[in-house]
Amino acid sequence: MLVSINDLGLGGTQLNAIDFARACRERGIESVLVAFRETLPPGPSLLDVARREGFEIQLVNHGSNIIASSQRLVEIAKREHVDLVHSYGGRWTRLAYWGPHRFGRIPMISMVYDVTVPDEVPRYAPMITGTRILLEEYQDSWPSPVYLVSPPVDTDRDTPAVDVSGFVDDLDLDPDAPRVVIVCRLAESMKALTVDQAIRSLRHLEQQRPQLVIVGDGDAAERLRVLGDEVNSELGRRAVVFAGALDDPRPAYNAADVVIGMGSSAARALAFAKPLVVSGEYGWYRTFTPDTADEHFRYSFWSDDQITEPVIELANILSGLLDDDRQREELGRFGRQFAEQNCGLAAMTDRLADISDETLDRHGDRRRRRWIKGLSNELAPAARRLTRMVRRRGDTPDDEPDDG
Repeated sequence: MLVSINDLGLGGTQLNAIDFARACRERGIESVLVAFRETLPPGPSLLDVARREGFEIQLVNHGSNIIASSQRLVEIAKREHVDLVHSYGGRWTRLAYWGPHRFGRIPMISMVYDVTVPDEVPRYAPMITGTRILLEEYQDSWPSPVYLVSPPVDTDRDTPAVDVSGFVDDLDLDPDAPRVVIVCRLAESMKALTVDQAIRSLRHLEQQRPQLVIVGDGDAAERLRVLGDEVNSELGRRAVVFAGALDDPRPAYNAADVVIGMGSSAARALAFAKPLVVSGEYGWYRTFTPDTADEHFRYSFWSDDQITEPVIELANILSGLLDDDRQREELGRFGRQFAEQNCGLAAMTDRLADISDETLDRHGDRRRRRWIKGLSNELAPAARRLTRMVRRRGDTPDDEPDDG
């Protein structure tokens, strides 16, 4: 199958794609990984992770328009004789629709591991979501089948047995300080606010004196590093430590006493038996507990809620956890069990394989008719824009001077 990956940065969805490809290979299902060269970041990238797992991601250049770009995928699909397309994320999914899937030639599945369904996702192709709330919202209104497959966690590799000594030594972390760890893209969109507020919360935690270890990189990194230096100077100690992007962040998770995270990063933290503080997109924090687990999982460890004093709230949560060794141990044990039962890579891969088989079975004589029916849906936004342009042009009086 052709796996079209949305980005080459070290983000959760991209890492999920590699995990699934590796687990599918173990089941005899080969994946051809493709990504657009323009998404390659400086420094560590998904290419490093893929190579470590024995995969080469085929890089293609984005064309001058959607047809030219989609043709790149068509050429690879023909050359590799693929029989199914899995397209991750919204940005490139339409290229798979107009490319290998055009006229229903090769069946496709949209893999949507976002908290919303992007406009680019074609409605006349099966969709997999990783969030139960999206399944509930779309399963009765989406023209094609909608499935739930949680973002996977490899609980065989992500374990409390991972060695952390090299990570601790390389960063010269304080062996006596409790550690709060964040592993995420340092992107202004969705992610940076949590990191910003976590840094500021250290001003209220001088009784516990933790080190905040931040793993990741992105467009907000420079701003956040300036803030971290400012807080370190105020506190007179190395309270904030930036580790940069890591293609293998397992030692960072396992070196933590508490992890702050959302989405895939939060789920992964549970596998390391670490107490988890779930963070929302706009400054919202809650501890993952047996009482809150179902709700957190329903929203895929994310929230769009807001609270009035998020920095103080986060500091209070961290203070309570850092002061209670027994609570941290109990929450860590529960989190590990929850990850094994609800996010395990083996179970999620079995589910993905079943969906793929079902999609192939459904793909028959009706494929061209369904694609043409879906085409009107894909063209509708462009038609509406064209209509508005024509109407505006028609509203211009004949004697009005031409702008040109």
